[in-house]
Amino acid sequence: MQVYIQLPHFVIAICVTGCIAGALLTGCGGGGSGTSTTRFGPQGAIVPLPTGSGTFTVFHLNNRSQICGAYSLTTSPSQTINEAAVLTHAGITAVDFLPNMNYYGQANGLNDNGDVVGVDAGPRPPTSAPIIYEAFLCHQGRVTPLPPIAGGTYSNALAINNAGVVVGLSDHTPVQWVNSTPQPIAIPDFPPTTAVAVAINDDGMMAGYATIAGVQRAVVWTNGVPTVIEPGFGYATDVNEKDQVVGYDTSGAFLWENGTLTHLPAITGYVYVQAVGINNNGLIVGMANKPTGPMTAVAWKNGQMIDLGSLPGAPAWLSTSQAVNDLGEISTSGSGGDYIVEFGQ
Repeated sequence: MQVYIQLPHFVIAICVTGCIAGALLTGCGGGGSGTSTTRFGPQGAIVPLPTGSGTFTVFHLNNRSQICGAYSLTTSPSQTINEAAVLTHAGITAVDFLPNMNYYGQANGLNDNGDVVGVDAGPRPPTSAPIIYEAFLCHQGRVTPLPPIAGGTYSNALAINNAGVVVGLSDHTPVQWVNSTPQPIAIPDFPPTTAVAVAINDDGMMAGYATIAGVQRAVVWTNGVPTVIEPGFGYATDVNEKDQVVGYDTSGAFLWENGTLTHLPAITGYVYVQAVGINNNGLIVGMANKPTGPMTAVAWKNGQMIDLGSLPGAPAWLSTSQAVNDLGEISTSGSGGDYIVEFGQ
């Protein structure tokens, strides 16, 4: 049986009976800086991800063609693996659980050094007992906890830059971890009920959102100072090394740069347009609803929106994009599983 748990910024599915761990190769996603990784396919290809008989939920993609997320594999009617994992062209590597936290694992972010961050849940208690959620960092084969802020009850790590600075949240407070020590991030002057930093670049610029008077507002942190960049509802979802921020609001997908917010063009008739990732070459990815059909994965290149589901070799349904790297690889989901679109530059 699976139970869906809602925490700020993420929903996870956990097994209540028969969870097991250790059925996959374990490690830290191939860690160690400077190691090249083979990309998934040639430019123009749309390649199914090698998930075997399990299900892989994608959260991030680095410049070494490594993908992090959550891997779920049912091995019997009463046994299910739910682990943080990293996927490459060669297969899946599970990230070791924190001690006594082998209830559920989810890898939310990874950098180009192969360092992985995410959240573990445990211990596996009776169903009436509370579950503990704690962020983790996996660096060079070693998994260490990222504790909550003082007095906090849970932590969740969402992103890590190449300098090893981790961002996420703890008890409705945006947090960065430096050397595994939690440091609260400043919030906008008017009191939000919660705030989350979901992305960070190597200069330390962060992107995320704050809930203010019941409305989610897009926020960017520059040198630790927060700026609300959208007057109404909005989410800032990613930031690249050129300090370009993408996100979405009620008017569609946007790009924020040098203090100016610009809405991205949409194909005529497409609605609920969202931008969720941007690489250092300005390639933006996201999703949108077709005029007479389901949601589809999209990208923006040179100011034009492209329906990735219309590309040659696409499956019958290519629904969402999650991330893009500097190689132009786009992680997507659709009919039959998850895919890499080798879009190129």
